[in-house]
Formats: sequence, C-alpha cells, structure tokens
Amino acid sequence: MALAADDAGSSRLCVFDTAIATDNLGDHIIMDAVWDVLRPLFSDASFLRTPSHRRASLSEIWTGHKAALSIVGGTNILIRSDPRLRGCHNFTRTRL
Repeated sequence: MALAADDAGSSRLCVFDTAIATDNLGDHIIMDAVWDVLRPLFSDASFLRTPSHRRASLSEIWTGHKAALSIVGGTNILIRSDPRLRGCHNFTRTRL
C-alpha cells in the first residue's frame, strides 16, 4: 500500500506502540505481530513509534503530526475507561 510522500520523498507512518515503556510480555507479542503485518504492507514507509503506555513527549507528538497515517498497535488504547490510559487522553485530541 502506498502512502503520500512528504517533501523529502519519504512516506511516514506513525505507530502507537504498546511495547514501549512496558514490561508486559503480551504487549511485546502483540507488537511483533503488528510489525509482521505493517512492514510488508507499507514497505516503502518510514515508521515513527509513539508510546501508548506513557504520555508522549512534545517531540514525539510533533513528529507524529508529520505522518501520513497513524495506526494503533493493540486494542487497549481504544478503551477510555482503562486507568492505565488516563494519562494518554491527549492522543484522542490530536491528529495522531
């Protein structure tokens, strides 16, 4: 699948990565499966990893805004009542 290229000629894809900042083996297993699908599907893209288990830094948010597409790895981020995600509420209010 082709993404729109930016000014530098590179297609960027932002991935909300559940394996960043966690010791939960399940999160790492999920992301292994996500990467196994994304890399061949978007073979021409450069990937930007954004954490889903901690609040993203300003630079991570700024970089994510440059992505042509954002994808959530895993499904827990979709549950707003999950207490682990309360610090991530700003994700739903941005283009990320």
